Amino acid sequence: MKRRTLLQRSAALGAIAVAGCTGDGDTGNGNGNGNGDGTPTGSPTATPTGFSGFGDYSTRTTNTGCDDGSAGTAAVAFDAEEIRLTITGVIESPTPCYEASFEGVKYDSDTDELRVTIAAEADGSDVCMECVGAIEYETTLNLEGGFPGTVVVKHGTGNAAAVVATASPDA
Repeated sequence: MKRRTLLQRSAALGAIAVAGCTGDGDTGNGNGNGNGDGTPTGSPTATPTGFSGFGDYSTRTTNTGCDDGSAGTAAVAFDAEEIRLTITGVIESPTPCYEASFEGVKYDSDTDELRVTIAAEADGSDVCMECVGAIEYETTLNLEGGFPGTVVVKHGTGNAAAVVATASPDA
């Protein structure tokens, strides 16, 4: 089974089983609720009163190229009407022949912190320019109940993931 399929299925089952405590996934429609092009559809009906989990998510690569010094950055936008986070960023990769992938999301209820991790994954190209790559991406994550106190964005995988942004809906 391909890694993406396994992670996507794990995310859907994890979201259902633990209502947003943990989850891992991949690019696409997250738990399957979307319009087929990676864009989540629908909107939560709950009034933002406190974070209780996450729903649909998607990550898409918006541009690739050689790093001009902008890699390793991210910004978080909070949409109170839709109870949605939008993360835009630039992740470093070995070459420009990579794409952004949704590595995972984890909520720590003790600190009221949501950690979102984005990774770079080879796009399968046979020929690629030789330079350090910069992969621009946009990730959206629909939330349930409201926003967590803090959102932390990490780039990378496992212990090598590094924090590139921290944001709060009150800031």
